[in-house]
Amino acid sequence: METVHKPTRNPIRIAAAAWRLVRDLSRTEDATLVEMTFMKSRMLRKYARWDEAARALRADPRTRDAFEHRPRLGAIDVEALSRLPVGTLGQVFGTHLTANGLNPYIFEPIQDHSDGDYVMGHLLETHDVWHIVTGLSTDVPGEFAIVAFYAAQTGLPTSSMLLTIGFTNTTLFAPDELRARMSGVAKGWTLGVRAHPLFGTDWHSLWDVPLAEVRARFGLSDVPDAGNGIRAVA
Repeated sequence: METVHKPTRNPIRIAAAAWRLVRDLSRTEDATLVEMTFMKSRMLRKYARWDEAARALRADPRTRDAFEHRPRLGAIDVEALSRLPVGTLGQVFGTHLTANGLNPYIFEPIQDHSDGDYVMGHLLETHDVWHIVTGLSTDVPGEFAIVAFYAAQTGLPTSSMLLTIGFTNTTLFAPDELRARMSGVAKGWTLGVRAHPLFGTDWHSLWDVPLAEVRARFGLSDVPDAGNGIRAVA
């Protein structure tokens, strides 16, 4: 797959994307644009606290090795992954991308110039892998859940920014969805607290491992429903 868009510094385009996202949380492209703006803007970066998060992750014995080896997702051959044995992480991931029309290259990869950049790039490009491993759906309640999972595992303020957008949408356009979305947040947070850290994992080394075994390695054998859920083969 090829990159579809490049990041922008145009404040009008960014504001328009944020408003479209508030109105419709399914707009993945706009969500990524808003998130990348929060990641890379000089003005907003101090609030995103990427460097502080990197120092905390480097100090954690469970994740410090990631900064030595710096695994990235890089190029993905979706068709080759989809042909792996049924039920393996790679097969489920590849099939999930194809079935949902997802492009992992909506934007150019973040260049790795610092530990903070590495955290940004690694988290952004592995988002859909985390959905598969956690079993948290890609519908709206599931996205609330995965953001809460991120918050529990990394403590990054980008999570609260995304939840703020999500709950603004809930208040203005989908008040009847409040219970389902709150349930997603509660389940994602609880799951993130109890699971082993997913950050820094070299997912390429696990493509041919059964998904059930991968989940067991991270303490995710009994994943809760959030949204529709992702159980095995997408």
